[in-house]
Amino acid sequence: MSTRFDIKIAGTGTVNAVDFSATGGGRCDTSTGRIAFDVEFSRLAGGSHPLANLLGVLIIPTVFGRQHDGAQNLMSLTGGNFQFTQVMTAKGIAVTSTGSMSRTGESEVTWRSSADGTVRLADVSAIEPFSAVMLPRKAGHVVDVLSIPLVQRGRRLIVHAIRDFKFTPRAKLAQHQIRHITVKPKVDRLSVGVAITSDIFPFPGAARLVR
Repeated sequence: MSTRFDIKIAGTGTVNAVDFSATGGGRCDTSTGRIAFDVEFSRLAGGSHPLANLLGVLIIPTVFGRQHDGAQNLMSLTGGNFQFTQVMTAKGIAVTSTGSMSRTGESEVTWRSSADGTVRLADVSAIEPFSAVMLPRKAGHVVDVLSIPLVQRGRRLIVHAIRDFKFTPRAKLAQHQIRHITVKPKVDRLSVGVAITSDIFPFPGAARLVR
């Protein structure tokens, strides 16, 4: 299977009582864990930051990270086809997103999503490096838990998210995993560019957990 994929992006939603659409695209290489894409929003509510909308709507696809020591990314588990629901919360944020990833070519996937809620952030200058934990459920079902540190007006704000992924399994996630992530955004009015690195490892000691 190819490790390099083009990503097409299409999103819609109502955030802060404003309807919008989001379109874009990029590139993913699962052998290196590098992901880059650009998204443009049709509209933003007054005072909203496009990076905050991106987090809430498109749930930045760090799940295609580089695999280490027997860990598995979602491309390995799903072949590039899955559905998701995300709930995200923080001070000023309460948003739910749903959508899907589908394989639309030998080396192409399409990400579709919609969102509804409140994202009251402004002047987001950075996302600090962070980690996420992926938990196995039954075959065709995994849960992802993240705490994302944003820098807003010089202060650190932690955004909590839970993601639920369902799919027809190519393989079963055999163990708990931890994913180390960097996200470097670039914002220009209604558009956001993102460069991501994502590395996935087995969660140390997780084999001792009671299931």
